[in-house]
Amino acid sequence: MRVVFVRHGQRSQSELDPPLTSAGHRMVRETGEWLASHQIHPDLCLLTPTRRTRQTAEGLLERLPHVRRRPVDALPEGDHAWERLVASWGPRIGDHGVLLLVGHHPSLHYLLARFGPSPVPVPLSNVAAALVLDPLFTGQWAISAAWPGESG
Repeated sequence: MRVVFVRHGQRSQSELDPPLTSAGHRMVRETGEWLASHQIHPDLCLLTPTRRTRQTAEGLLERLPHVRRRPVDALPEGDHAWERLVASWGPRIGDHGVLLLVGHHPSLHYLLARFGPSPVPVPLSNVAAALVLDPLFTGQWAISAAWPGESG
């Protein structure tokens, strides 16, 4: 199973559950185009229950059709949570399946710290970003590709 994590695009600063800004929507479009250009076609999308992650998932999935969606309370933030996620969803997707996770900064930070280094620098600020994680023969995971969130 391959896992792709996407951090939501730029959000507004004005509300408790803020939406994406117009720049955030652009970032999401660019991220979806990057995923499609790398032939990354998820089988299932898990997303945290906020407006900005829903908007990010919707924008991505416009470019990646036929993906099932499922809201989750949280994404993995530690080794045990990561192991539970893989054990839970891996059999449903299969060895060659792709799981798309749409979430927030803490998940991105955890994945970079645990499975990095990233092939390209990925900002931790209010920018959409994508990490592609592939399993290694050792049973570990490694970041095999990354999208820094903006196309210059």
